[in-house]
Order: sequence, then C-alpha cells, then structure tokens
Amino acid sequence: MTVVKVLESRYRQNFMKLLLIFTVAVALLFFIFNAETLKSSGLYTKLLRFTGDPLDDVDPESEAYFVNTVGCKMPISPIFDTHIRRFIADPTVIHCSTGITASDGKYIWIRLNATELQALYNVTDPTLLSCYYQAFARKSDMWIKFQHEVTPIVFGERHRVAPGEEFVKVTCDNFGLGEIYQDFHYFVPDRMPPGDVVPAASRRKVNVVVIGIDSVSRLNFRRQLKKTTRVLLEELGAIEMEGYNKVGDNTYPNLVPVLSGLEASELESICMPDKNSTYDSCHFIWRDYSRRGYLTAFAEDIGYLGLFNYFKKGFRNQPTDYYTRPLITAMERQIAYKKVGNVYLCYGSKTPFEILFDYIHKFVQSLQERRFFGFFWTSSFTHDYLNMPKLIDGKIVSFLRQLNHEALLNDTVLILMSDHGLRWGSFRSTYQGMMEERQPFMYTIFPKWFHVDFPRAMRHFRRNTRRLSSHFDLHEMLRDLARLEQLDDDVIDARAADLAAADPLPRGISPFLPIPATRTCDAAGILPHWCTCHEKQTVPTIDQGVLRVARFVLRELNDRVATVPQCARLHLNTILEATRATLSADATSKVPTTGQMFDLTVRLRTKPGMGEFEATVRVKTEEDMELTGPISRTNLYGRQSACVDDPQLKLYCYCGRH
Repeated sequence: MTVVKVLESRYRQNFMKLLLIFTVAVALLFFIFNAETLKSSGLYTKLLRFTGDPLDDVDPESEAYFVNTVGCKMPISPIFDTHIRRFIADPTVIHCSTGITASDGKYIWIRLNATELQALYNVTDPTLLSCYYQAFARKSDMWIKFQHEVTPIVFGERHRVAPGEEFVKVTCDNFGLGEIYQDFHYFVPDRMPPGDVVPAASRRKVNVVVIGIDSVSRLNFRRQLKKTTRVLLEELGAIEMEGYNKVGDNTYPNLVPVLSGLEASELESICMPDKNSTYDSCHFIWRDYSRRGYLTAFAEDIGYLGLFNYFKKGFRNQPTDYYTRPLITAMERQIAYKKVGNVYLCYGSKTPFEILFDYIHKFVQSLQERRFFGFFWTSSFTHDYLNMPKLIDGKIVSFLRQLNHEALLNDTVLILMSDHGLRWGSFRSTYQGMMEERQPFMYTIFPKWFHVDFPRAMRHFRRNTRRLSSHFDLHEMLRDLARLEQLDDDVIDARAADLAAADPLPRGISPFLPIPATRTCDAAGILPHWCTCHEKQTVPTIDQGVLRVARFVLRELNDRVATVPQCARLHLNTILEATRATLSADATSKVPTTGQMFDLTVRLRTKPGMGEFEATVRVKTEEDMELTGPISRTNLYGRQSACVDDPQLKLYCYCGRH
C-alpha cells in the first residue's frame, strides 16, 4: 500500500469520526431547543422510557421539591419555621393504672410484691388475694365467648397458659372486700400444622410486617417522632418514600388500595352486592400470603373505629390466622377509661398503643420458625391531634431497638406507613396543613441480605424514593414480597421492559420497578383534589370566580343532605381560602379568563354549625363546573350529625331542621 493510500484511509476514518460527533451534537441541540414540543408528544414519553429516563429528575437533589420530575413537581415544605411553631406544644402525658398481673409469650403471673399490693390495692396479705383467668375467643366481630374453666394465678408463681389459648381475662378479688382488679392478656399460639416449619435461614421467603399510624403526615412524623426518625434512618437503614401521596379522604379509601389494589368503590362493587354484605368474599393481600404458606395477622388498637367495622359489617368469619378484634372490643367495653377526643387512652394498665405494639412483638417473637405476614394499625394517639404522636416517640424507639437486638428483623421486611396527614384542626386550616394532609409517610427496613440477593430491585427502590408514589404502589410491593422470585435481576429487567412499553401506565407500580419520570397523579390514580404534584397559587377570596365556585360547592353540599329531612339547609358563611393549582412559576393570582379551563380549590365555612369544607372544582366555563374529588370536612362535626348513621352524610349534615 502506497503512502498516499494510507493517508487517504486515515483521512476517511477521521472524517467519519468527526461526522458522527457533529451529528450527535446537532441532535442533542435539537432535542434541547425543542424539548417543549417533544414533551407534548408521545415520542417524548416513549423516549424517556426507552432510554431509562436520561432526563430523569430535572434536579434530583433539589432543595425546592420532594419530587422534581417531568410528571410531578412536589414542592418541599419546612418541617419547622416560625409559622409552624405556633401550632406545636407538648401534649399531656397519659398515665394508666398499675396492673397486678403481667404476661409474656407463654406465662402469666402476679407482678406486684406484697408492699406494692398493699400500697396500690389495699391488699394487706398476699394470701388474701384471689386471682384467676378465663380464656375467651371470637364469636363474631361484635361478640366473644368465654370458656367455662377458670385457672387460678398463685402469688409468687408463673403459670403457663394452655396451648391454643390466645386471649384471657384476669379477675382479682381481695378476700372479704370483693373484686378489685380486671385486665386482659394475649398470646400467640402456633397455628401452623405440624411439619410445616420453615427454616429461619431460608431466603426465598421473607416475613412481612406492616405497621400503620393513623393521620400522621410525612413531615409531622419527622416533627413529632424525632428519635424514631433517627433510629430508622441511622441505626436501621430504613428507606423513606419522599413522594408518597394519598389517594382518598379518610382511612378506609386509603387502606383499601393497600390491602386490595382497588379503590373502595371498585372493591365493594366486586364483592359486596348490598349494604348488608360483609367483607368475607373480598380478596385482601393476606390471602396471597396465606396461599404461600404464611401465617397471617390483622390487628387494630381501636375497635369501634375498625377499618371494616366503622359503620360497616366487618367479617362473618375470622379473616386472618391472628385477629385481635375480640380482645380489643372486650377491653373497650369492660376496662377502658381516660377518654381524650374520640378514643379511650387506657385499657386497664396499658394504653391501646402499648397493647398493640406488645402484641406485635409477641407475634414476631413467637413465630420465628414460621413465615408470617402481619398488618397492624394504631389510631389511639394520633387520630385527632397534631402533637400527640410525640407521646409514642420513645415507645416506638424501644420497640424497634428490641426487635433489632433480638435479631427479629433478620428475615423480616418491616414497613411503617400512614394513611394521610391530620384531617382537621387549626393546623389543617393552613396551606401547609392542607398539603401535609395529602402526604402520608412510608419507611421500609430490609434485612441486610435482601440488598445482596436483589440488587436490581433495590436500586430501583432507592431511586423511587423521589418519585411520585401512592398506596396502590404499596399493594404491588406487598405482592412482590409474597413472591420473591419476582425480584430476581432477570425478572426485574423483563418487568421493567414491559413497564416501559405500557401505554397507559398501570395505576399501581411496584417500587421495585423503575417508576417513570413521566408519571402524573392521573396515571397513579390520584384525583386532582388530592394531588400535591404542583404548586398552589393563592387567589383572593373576593374574586368573583371564587364566589361562583364556592356557591357551586354549597349547592353540591345541599344536594347531598336534601334527602334527609333532619338535616338543615346549609348557607355560605365565609370563604376561608382559595388556591389554584399550577406548574408555572409565573402564574397569576387571578382566576383565568373565560374559556380557559382550570382547577380551583376552595375552603369555606357554612351555617348553621360552622362546618368547614374543602373541595377542588374543575371550571370549564362560568356555568360548567365539576368536582374533581370528594368534598372534605376539615373541622370536627362532633354531635352535630348524630341524627344520621351514614358515614358520608355525617360529614355534611347539621341536625336541626325544623
């Protein structure tokens, strides 16, 4: 080959390299300068998904947004500032009486010594104390049945409860003076058939424990449960979902998606044909685990506010292997006291919260040679007040550290979550209170081996912490944890490819898969009224457009109560606040002109009763409006709606029509 040919060959190679670089540069410049055009086309969405979201988070560590993606911009709110501090106060500590008896996983005994018995219960001689227990079981969701036999508890001795006994009632008499003490105890008998032991070291199944705390927003969790937050993040390596958004108003429409993957209305249309139906025919997530050989549990600490029992028919048959409703309803009826707000905060010698968390510990500890799934829910200290979660901070820390110290988390995924933030009160009446009400919390603790065995799934999970997520996604996560083979790298890659090609996106997406940056509230099954993927611009309440929307909401309220003669007709007292959702930083603080569709959220007060309500209305024209979700009640109605039993009408009805 001549020198000339060699030079020509090298020239062609260099020319092709320069041409390729030039082509890529031009394409990149075209993409940048035409991004807005592409965003409005399906090509942009497909490109983002196909390439693994190269334009993923615009600013993943933004100090302005919890979520900062193409489909969702969730503004960051402060945990503390001067505006918030005026709502923060130290709650009154709750002290319950000192119990005579105590129990662990297998035994029951008299815990007080002779001096304590005399000081607290006027028992001058322990031999004069007569204590005994009687086992009981579930008869229905409302009633229990006692066994005939009673078993004495002798001072100074530990008594092992009989195999199979789950709940017992303790009664103590002081000889000659009558009954002086009642309490209840609980155990976790093994319900697995013999021979079905699962080796604790087996890594193809993992225990799952979900603990829910009612009405605590993500920021109020950090605000009130500071010690718990530190332990979760610094000691236990928990992963926090920062873009978690609620999907419904109160507890029920938010937990039904977690447990079933369906909206409440969808669930009821499938398995509850009439108003007298129970939930026995409904498919809940614990059935998935039961079919795979898991023992299952469902427990709450407040019986009358039960998820499936508050103005509902509950279950005809026990829904899970372990079900504490018989225990809690018996304690509520017989030994509950110290009522604060809507709940009693002492059941005998313990708070409802302490009873539930003690039960969870016994449940996890007693079943270490089994595989188990448990869904546990506490409302007692958090349902009604902003600051009361502070009272359980130290108790949660002790609980978590105990589980960790006893190695009870080695084969267990522990999820802490809430349904929504606080739904009423003075803080809820603020703009930030409104946003926090829509932003529950979710933390997940994984065993260390989980990160090693499922690296691809865990990489997606960590990335999704700054994605828009919801209760529908938690359901998909629970389904995956029941089938760990779904988390192997090759399976995850195949599922991720299917997700990238999906059009439309599924409503629920497992956090173990890459949630697209293009995901919007609409795609995630979150109504505009609940969506926090946008900033809200305050609009003057004297604006004529705001007044039209407020009158529209008032008509909707009156239409709902019109069928009930006892409910008074409502009138507008005042418009408290109006905000318009926007993704634009230069949005004006006025209602848009005629012909431009927009969403307006109004909060108003009605009379009689001074009820406060909030609704988001989609305004198409001055005459064409529609609600984008339910009308929320943002203050307590107390006894104002005692004349109706329907839980929805109770939100709106003021009893007093003459």
